[in-house]
Amino acid sequence: MWSDLIGGLYADAEFAPPASDTEIDQIEGQLGQPVPNELRDLLRHANGVQAEWGSGLVWTVQEIIDQNIEFRRDAEFAELYMSFDQLMFFGDNGGGGETSSIAAESAVAHVRVCRSRPDPEGRSTADEHTQLPS
Repeated sequence: MWSDLIGGLYADAEFAPPASDTEIDQIEGQLGQPVPNELRDLLRHANGVQAEWGSGLVWTVQEIIDQNIEFRRDAEFAELYMSFDQLMFFGDNGGGGETSSIAAESAVAHVRVCRSRPDPEGRSTADEHTQLPS
């Protein structure tokens, strides 16, 4: 399923070997929040997915831990956007936009946050969208 879905969008996608449940549980232990079921399933299929120019479409377990800790400790990001403690970032688009997920009751919201700062006129470069499960 994941190979077909991601491979259909990114013909050059390279799938790493699967992550074990023990490895995935490290995310929960380090970040103090559950890994969404869809992300857990994807990591069981591939512990990371790379595309052209090294885009980390899906980060490895260790990258998920490291990047989330970095985002949560960055006071500038918290001031610019919001606290990232309730989000779990799990990939990027190779151009500075990260992808995250947050579970809220029966909905899962996916949020993209750009690493770049607002432009001089004060507009934010972040974009957000919400996807409700079917």
